[in-house]
Amino acid sequence: MKFACPHCQQHLEADDTFLGTTVDCPTCGKPFVVEEALIIEPPPPQVPDSTPPSPPVTDPMPETSGQPEAMPPPPTDSPKAKKTENQETKEQVLAWATIAKAKALAIALWLKRKTVATWKSGPKGKAVCIGAVVVLGIALTMAGKREPRAGTAKTITLPGGATMEMVWCPPGTFMMGSPEEEEGRNSGETLHQVTLTKGFWMAKYEVTRRQWNSVMEHDSSPFAGDELPMQLFSHDAQNFCEKTGLQLPTEAQWEYACRAGSEGRFGGTGNPDEMGWYGENGRPHPVGQKSPNAWGLHDMHGNMWEFCADWDGEDYSGDAVTDPTGPATGDARVMRGGSVVSGERWCRSACRMKELHFNAFYGGFRPVSVQP
Repeated sequence: MKFACPHCQQHLEADDTFLGTTVDCPTCGKPFVVEEALIIEPPPPQVPDSTPPSPPVTDPMPETSGQPEAMPPPPTDSPKAKKTENQETKEQVLAWATIAKAKALAIALWLKRKTVATWKSGPKGKAVCIGAVVVLGIALTMAGKREPRAGTAKTITLPGGATMEMVWCPPGTFMMGSPEEEEGRNSGETLHQVTLTKGFWMAKYEVTRRQWNSVMEHDSSPFAGDELPMQLFSHDAQNFCEKTGLQLPTEAQWEYACRAGSEGRFGGTGNPDEMGWYGENGRPHPVGQKSPNAWGLHDMHGNMWEFCADWDGEDYSGDAVTDPTGPATGDARVMRGGSVVSGERWCRSACRMKELHFNAFYGGFRPVSVQP
């Protein structure tokens, strides 16, 4: 219907449900009651629709095997979808475990029948059964003593609560020393074959001040920084090892771990600039900032000289040796690896240095734990 505003005479239009209600004129903004006297043109009469309603349109059922259409999966990033995935994974694992148990039970029953039959067959059968049990026991023992792969890492807790990462170095044979043509070679590096029959765990980094202060009561290191390598004399390193149940590596263990399968002047990438800090005139750097070698050991070249258990002594004999430990006594221990103030030649894998008792500020260490 159409009607006029009694205030501004503006023609307005609305359906008949507004009749008798109060509205605001959109032109002048004044309120008024919509009365029949204001109607200009009444609404058209309602004419019933004689057209029959159309039947509902339905999609034909897809020609399938009679199975209802599957609901679309929920988004993969929704919690419901993740829960469904986890549930399905658990159900799969349980199903596999059930199948594996069933197969193991079937094999066990078959072996039991065969074993009983063999045992009852006579003396030879009994001998066969006993031999099988012995072989099985040996196999299980060997499996229990299986060694980890080279470079496998583990973490130990030191007295006082600090942790230390250790890296596995497997038993093996390598060429220790350097060839005569190696650049920067020193005397006392005769090339010879060494076999280590026992694997060992070696500290991934040089011992830091944080680790030292967790175990020891005094700290004589001149530089502040919890992740800096500890600077000390060899007898201090020995005291730390005694309190932690660890030990200094032998020279052979140290060089074997440093090389980690390499045969050149330097381990890892072979580039000394990538492997360690050297040739500077200053303080050492926090551990672990340079590239590790193939077994995951950091700072084997430069940063700090590292004490070994061997006493300084004569040159290598050149003969093949097994598990060498160096001289039984001496007045100074061997140091390896070079330091932040050393030249490149002193940081080589084969380089050996006698402990200088006035040079404690560049003496550090990394302990090992030998596999029994």
